Amino acid sequence: MKMLKKFVLAAACLFALGSANATVITDYQEFDPAVDQSVTKVAPFTLTFDLNELLKKYGVKPSDILSGYLDIFLTDPAKGNERFLITVGDDLQTVTGAGTSNQVNNGGRTAVDRIDLVAALDDLKSDGMLDVKFSVSSAAGNYAIETARLTASFNEPAVDVPEPASAALLGLAMLGFVAARRRA
Repeated sequence: MKMLKKFVLAAACLFALGSANATVITDYQEFDPAVDQSVTKVAPFTLTFDLNELLKKYGVKPSDILSGYLDIFLTDPAKGNERFLITVGDDLQTVTGAGTSNQVNNGGRTAVDRIDLVAALDDLKSDGMLDVKFSVSSAAGNYAIETARLTASFNEPAVDVPEPASAALLGLAMLGFVAARRRA
């Protein structure tokens, strides 16, 4: 009988100490046009990433986003004389090629250094959308956007765990059964 009481007490404690583990999920949305998107001094381009459908798939809200970053690949098929300027999230973050010209590899592919969303993260978390503006900051030239990818990390939604009070009630009920059996 003492062994049964100890078992029931241990089981009640186990239920009362239940916990949930959160898993971090990382997923992305990609802009990959069939024909590379051209950017010139007179024709800048704004790309809007909308992560709401992606977040809905996991059952989370934009405010649940923990971090994010952009990977961007540019090309210069015309071999011009340009310097790129990229502004992220209502001009909160700015990225530009160093120097005064030829910052996109003439005739080749340029990977823009990964842009960690620091200042622009709150903009993304507010509504799940992020504007990325591409322009040319030198006097002339053009380039093309080959691909751009916005990657975001967020916690997997918590799984409902029984409340400690419910588990404690279950434990007390088990103790009641043991006590009732002992008197019988």
